[in-house]
Amino acid sequence: MQDVITVSKSMYSLILIDDVVKAVDRLAYEKGVSRSGLINRILAEYLSMVTPEKWVEDIFSHVAGAADGENTLQILSQAPGGMLQVRSVLRYKYNPTIRYTIEIPPRAGACTGSFRVLSRTQSPALLGHLQIFFQIWAQIEEECLGSAGHALPSHEIAGGRYWRELQLGQGGGTPDSRLVGRAIGEYLQLFDKALDAFFLTENTADTQTPRRIAAMYNAFLQKGSLHL
Repeated sequence: MQDVITVSKSMYSLILIDDVVKAVDRLAYEKGVSRSGLINRILAEYLSMVTPEKWVEDIFSHVAGAADGENTLQILSQAPGGMLQVRSVLRYKYNPTIRYTIEIPPRAGACTGSFRVLSRTQSPALLGHLQIFFQIWAQIEEECLGSAGHALPSHEIAGGRYWRELQLGQGGGTPDSRLVGRAIGEYLQLFDKALDAFFLTENTADTQTPRRIAAMYNAFLQKGSLHL
């Protein structure tokens, strides 16, 4: 577990040099945060304290590190407020893109996040294939996690989109950002490879591909990563 400071806040008066405030405002604008948020972060880092925002940033840094090792994954953006977007390309006709979004609310003791998958395609055929894959994936997760004795995460499938809860650890306290980031990165790679394997066949009646994906999922669980 990781010591992350609480998010209770109070108002304080500070007397600062005008030029310092101007420099802070410029940097805050570049980073997309408020003046108070940036000053709080600077002071916390100077005092070797971990803010919830820094905890989430560290997680996304480790996720990005995992994605860098995969040719199909591309980090698009990391937005303030706990959101990371990753892009991938499907092996399907005109090489449409798929977008993964990972959201983790930056708050102390946060133990849940979310994983979303969507494609902006208007192709009914592609949306149909994605819907079938998401259903197969959800069933495989339920079976593999259930057999391993893990709690089942909430999920939703609708309109060719997939949403899944991320369980970032149990037992109280804030889980270590490195472990969380590595686990999410490995899960992202697993999902992307499974999606790629499914679209290599495009055969919705194929029974071998779901078995291969289930074997991949079980191998992921056996690696002993933080349970998601």
